[in-house]
Amino acid sequence: MATGQVIMRAKYKPTVKEPGIPGVLKMTEERFVFMPNNPKSPSKLDVEFRLIKSHKFTREGSGKPPWLNLTNDQNVSCIFEFDKFSDREVCREFVGKVLAKSAEPSKASSERSAVTPNDEQLSTAEMERRIKLLREDSELQKLHKQFVISGVLTEAEFWATRKKLLDGDTSRTSKQRVGFKSAMISDIKPSTDGRTNRITFNLTPEIIHQIFAEKPAVHQAFLNFVPGKMTEKDFWTKYFRAEYLNSTKNTIAAACRGC
Repeated sequence: MATGQVIMRAKYKPTVKEPGIPGVLKMTEERFVFMPNNPKSPSKLDVEFRLIKSHKFTREGSGKPPWLNLTNDQNVSCIFEFDKFSDREVCREFVGKVLAKSAEPSKASSERSAVTPNDEQLSTAEMERRIKLLREDSELQKLHKQFVISGVLTEAEFWATRKKLLDGDTSRTSKQRVGFKSAMISDIKPSTDGRTNRITFNLTPEIIHQIFAEKPAVHQAFLNFVPGKMTEKDFWTKYFRAEYLNSTKNTIAAACRGC
């Protein structure tokens, strides 16, 4: 963990080709500040480390001076040249520790956002609105598949940016309950590979929303058991196994009544 601060003489190079502006570089855990030796110089820097996304450096023996290149999230670089590689190395190690420390909360946040989007406590009406919008807007469907199904965004993040769409649809859905196309349910028909007894189902986020909307008990069971007691995959495996066995029994019973 980075502690304290580092103060080192260095030259700030606005570009690689420029000779550099001599001054003092001061680094703390929160920011780095460069003060030119000439107080009238406009090349003063005061940058927060949270804006720095990467750091590069020249290697000793490469024929290049001891440089440290700090790049921000806009891909703008701050290049510092030191008197010797040992000075540069002190600053490089300090920067590495600070950036690693600042990345820890971001990693935890990413892991939390990767949790299944169904952790949202959605009402049936809310799910119906989302399904209706996806069904009626082909472009929205494409975006949903591109960002949510690929894992770029969670369901919550995807719909948070489209809150106006949901709000605008509220008045219409309050007057008339959204009906679901039977074609969506037909997408859940099982298929086999023709060689084994394995049965697979084509399950999409839209179909999951529809099941939750039509069967609140299933939605509640999902919230109760996933992810604390079982994975999302295990939950749907058990659900469709039960549905398949139930439909099989009904088919056999119907056949027997026709005997």
